[in-house]
Amino acid sequence: MMDICMVGTILASCVLMKLFVDWCESQVDPKEKQ
Repeated sequence: MMDICMVGTILASCVLMKLFVDWCESQVDPKEKQ
């Protein structure tokens, strides 16, 4: 059960980091994302 929780936490962290990086890029250069 702990393995599933750990994998889920790692996946969630990766997804959140990807979304955060994409958002930061859109904030830095909004013209390119449009």
